[in-house]
Amino acid sequence: MGRLIAQLLGFAGLIGLSTALSSALASPRLLLSHPTENPIAPNPEASLVGAASCSASGCHNANGASGTKGSEYSTWIGADPHAQAFAVLGTTRSKKMLANYKGLDLVQADPQRDPLCLSCHVHPDPEIKKKAYPDRFSVVDGVGCEACHGGAAQWVSTHYQASWKELSNPEKSKLGFVDTKDLGTRAETCVRCHVGEKGMDVNHDLLAAGHPRLRFELSAYQANYSGRHWRILDEKARQPDYEWTSWLVGQLATTEAALDLLSHRASHPDAPWPELSEYNCASCHHRIGGDFGQSPSAGKLRFGTWNDIRPNPQSLPLAFFGGILGDDERKGSESLKKLMEREPQNRDQIRPLAQMLSQKWTNRFEKTKSFAIPVPDFGQIREWILAQEKANQDGTCSPSWDKDTQSYLLLRASIQNVKNRDGKVSPALDKAVSDLGEELGQAFPKGKESIWTSPEKYQANSVRKRFKAIQEALP
Repeated sequence: MGRLIAQLLGFAGLIGLSTALSSALASPRLLLSHPTENPIAPNPEASLVGAASCSASGCHNANGASGTKGSEYSTWIGADPHAQAFAVLGTTRSKKMLANYKGLDLVQADPQRDPLCLSCHVHPDPEIKKKAYPDRFSVVDGVGCEACHGGAAQWVSTHYQASWKELSNPEKSKLGFVDTKDLGTRAETCVRCHVGEKGMDVNHDLLAAGHPRLRFELSAYQANYSGRHWRILDEKARQPDYEWTSWLVGQLATTEAALDLLSHRASHPDAPWPELSEYNCASCHHRIGGDFGQSPSAGKLRFGTWNDIRPNPQSLPLAFFGGILGDDERKGSESLKKLMEREPQNRDQIRPLAQMLSQKWTNRFEKTKSFAIPVPDFGQIREWILAQEKANQDGTCSPSWDKDTQSYLLLRASIQNVKNRDGKVSPALDKAVSDLGEELGQAFPKGKESIWTSPEKYQANSVRKRFKAIQEALP
């Protein structure tokens, strides 16, 4: 399983993490917090003061154990790959990537000055927002504190005072502070770079130039985050269903971001179209002498197999999202899939539908502060596996490494939930889920950096047997 997660994750070539995914579903119900008062960009006037403003030994640079309070800066600069995000832009690989993307020679290509590269490897808008203390902010810091916590010019000198704790979230937000302790807000912060948005788009042209494919899944990223500057125990104290919430809110935030990005891509006539990064890679990239891993998707456009926007048995269990999505979202998502998989793709038809769905998802989140989500039990998991495999057999759904890996991450979370609650699960079930993870991990060629390779050894029929073994082992 660790090898699969290492292949799944990647931050512009920096993150290749091998720790096992740790997920837990600790209670029968979940309260998903999604505060509307604290949006991602709360104050457009918020200025950047730079990570150095947090580096005093009496502030966040105590150099204590990783994740301990007061050692956030020392943990970040010593262990967090985000701190090296600017440095990686200076490598020969990055220069070749930009040269390929823009048709430049290697001498002309300078990713460390290119706005597209800097928008994710430093900050979405570093040049405009460094108003207050321009001498302190430096792109060399990479993805620093303010990329996640918000421009700090208006709160850096007060956030450690007792009066700060008395402020409400809306009051803090007005000062530019982003409350990443809330998992909904955190997920929205992550997806800006790890899924993309306007001006921060890893499109197919950039992938063809050599950029790693974006395969973001929040719970796996958090479980394997090597430079975490906070304690998981504190997370669980705030949110007992921490791992389950991470998985669920990650799916919701990723869907919202993917729809918004598609809407942007379809709205700009100068952008490449069709945007091939929206599709499963195996639609085009597969062995000439046969199918890409014997997958039925080869040669056929399969839309959104990683960021699947459709809450149905072929993707994710509809029961998990009950009470969140309305009929308009369900029907619209299915219509969008059909339009995206029709050849040729009619941009004028896709654009208004993508915009409508994107706005509906955004409005629903803005209007809903919390909603109860049933945590799935093994009976629901069994029904979901049966529905998924039936859809594969009757042709209404095509298996792929993407879908099977997303399913694996959910199943792994379910197994961990029972372990946390009961202290154990049956050895047969534990082994069946682990075997699925190993099978998916072995789909990548050995001896190569997996974030730049495809799961070309994926065997759909063999993976189906793994799912059947899990189904049979469920109590």
